[in-house]
Amino acid sequence: MRKMTEEKIIATACSNDCGGGCILKAHVRDGKIIRIETDNEEEPQYRACVRGRAWRQRIYAPDRLKYPLKRVGERGSGKFEKISWDEALDIVSSELLKVREKYGPASIIVLHAIGDDNNIHHAPLFWRLFNLAGGFTGTWAFFSFEQAMFAEIATFGIPMERNSPIGLLNSKMIILWGCNPAVTRHETKAMYYMKQAKEAGVKIVCIDPKYTRTAAILADKWIPIKPTTDTAMLLAMAYVMIKEDLYDHEFIEKYTYGFDKFKAYVMGEEDGIPKDPKWAEKITSVKASDIEELAREYAATKPAALISGISPSRSAYGEQYTRATITLSAMTGNIGRKGGEASSRTYPGGKYQNAPFLFGLSAPFPLSIGKSPVMAKGPFQSHLIPDAKLMAEGKVGINSHQVADAIL
Repeated sequence: MRKMTEEKIIATACSNDCGGGCILKAHVRDGKIIRIETDNEEEPQYRACVRGRAWRQRIYAPDRLKYPLKRVGERGSGKFEKISWDEALDIVSSELLKVREKYGPASIIVLHAIGDDNNIHHAPLFWRLFNLAGGFTGTWAFFSFEQAMFAEIATFGIPMERNSPIGLLNSKMIILWGCNPAVTRHETKAMYYMKQAKEAGVKIVCIDPKYTRTAAILADKWIPIKPTTDTAMLLAMAYVMIKEDLYDHEFIEKYTYGFDKFKAYVMGEEDGIPKDPKWAEKITSVKASDIEELAREYAATKPAALISGISPSRSAYGEQYTRATITLSAMTGNIGRKGGEASSRTYPGGKYQNAPFLFGLSAPFPLSIGKSPVMAKGPFQSHLIPDAKLMAEGKVGINSHQVADAIL
């Protein structure tokens, strides 16, 4: 009978792309994970959700790919055959060499996202490899919270500006707009503090097309809204605050610029269309009375936290949604206030505030990435993205969405 080896506990962090980074403790025996637990130390804990604690099932899933597959049928036929790693590497490297020799290194595009795969495989390794091989064409922009980040840069001047979830314990009112932390986390301890706030009597309003798990657990009121119409409702709330003189004049005059133009647009002076609650009701399906009530309560309750999820911004002109939530926070004087909220995107948290993360540097990289000779020849395109200078080569290439469209 085989003797069982000693069980080891390896502490690590969850790499699910949710903004959490929760603590995981993998119990390993004979090189295999036998179970996973999470933080069980003193509170507040960095406890992982069920998704994070299910990594063992993902790692040992019977349908997980464990070796390279080569297509042998027509594209879309689903016919593949198993090949060796050596053969797969030979195919990829030989094709890369053919393309580079025929079309030049600019024809090689390195496209990656910011999610789980990058956390595990580290995109800068690809940059370094292709820079050593003559360069490549890089990409700018990304598929996740791009609109929200651009809105932050345009409004605050920097990417990411928000309060820590612990500050919610000082709030008198919380508005969760397109935010479902019971499922998507938001931050490791977000729900922990939100539950404490609810138990302390803080009113919580959820605005979401779906009656989410978060709404079921936390909401004193759930306001359903048609998808992609959030900005209209936010503008209508601003209309109520302006018309009834509920906004924080001192904060606006001291800390903001351009409010007069925003006010003229909202009140209809610019285009003849007042963005009032009745106008918004036709667009959003939210009753005008509900919009008025929420606007008045949000303006009158100090401090209040309007927490804006990234989902509503993932649409055409989605950056206007984030700009609107930030503007309402400014109008109510809740930016920089304990218990308030700057109302930029919920994801990711403070640990990812360094802008290099936005381009794949999710952790410090110990090796030199080098510079791409291809991109070094191009003009510096700071008008495309204000943080382009933070990329390793100081240049930007093709918009990643254009690459995805071309592939499709």
